[in-house]
Amino acid sequence: MPITPMTSPTTSSALPQPFDDAFAADPYATWARLRAEAPAHHVGLPDGSSAWLITREADVRAAFTDPRLSVSKNHAKSGYQGFSLPPALDANLLNLDPPDHLRLRRLVSKAFTPRRVEDLRSHVRRPPVT
Repeated sequence: MPITPMTSPTTSSALPQPFDDAFAADPYATWARLRAEAPAHHVGLPDGSSAWLITREADVRAAFTDPRLSVSKNHAKSGYQGFSLPPALDANLLNLDPPDHLRLRRLVSKAFTPRRVEDLRSHVRRPPVT
């Protein structure tokens, strides 16, 4: 499914704010309404920035494989810049495009098998030592 080019998001308080109190009260109703209205919405984010929100699974899958889209700030141009983090923290698995993303994912995948995650559960849930 091809992705139709859209203009870059801009900061604006006039944009729809889908992550408001109504969303917190019933996120399923909000997602259903957004999916019914359109596959993509130019929305305002809680931090005042804006982004495109893709609501339908087929469109999300198409976006993930579209080479014109990127999660790397190095390729963002005037689009979404993500959170303001120091450069050393910005170069992480969540902010990398292929092939770097896949290379790092392969390195850490053995640490996050279902069995290993289950083994860590008691440590994660343990109350902190004071």
